[in-house]
Amino acid sequence: MAIIGKPEDVLKQNNLSNRIEKGLTFLLETNLHEIFIQMENGGSNVVEIDGKNLFAVFSSYETKVNIPPIFEGHRKYIDIQYIIKGEELIFVTSNAGLNLGDYDNQNDCQLCQSELFSSFLLTPGTVSILYPEDWHASGQQSIQPEKILKIVVKAAITGKD
Repeated sequence: MAIIGKPEDVLKQNNLSNRIEKGLTFLLETNLHEIFIQMENGGSNVVEIDGKNLFAVFSSYETKVNIPPIFEGHRKYIDIQYIIKGEELIFVTSNAGLNLGDYDNQNDCQLCQSELFSSFLLTPGTVSILYPEDWHASGQQSIQPEKILKIVVKAAITGKD
């Protein structure tokens, strides 16, 4: 089940894995704006925290309206999504009764569509933790198109913690 809130509040939960705790701590203790500046100057948009077990993907894009939404699901990683600029709707659905596309093992992604979904608003300083059962369609426009600066920390589900 998805978790939504301020990273410092989410960290107070005692059922989080070590990887998720490390990912949230990275978001709180790192100068994220500096990494975006480095990105604009030709730097990488991926920052390794603990190799392939835990890494952060930095992205910048404009929100859109995508109805019906295209949902994505993951098998190997948990998404920790964090906005530092802008706001976006994230649609979520369960995998019950979905017409699933092929699984892309290299990118750990499977796509599908569903007409039944819920949504929540992700605003600056807010984090959402999305588990494999949380099929999600991120980057959705809330009121009007908006530029987003976002970090998605990918936490491996298996492997050494």
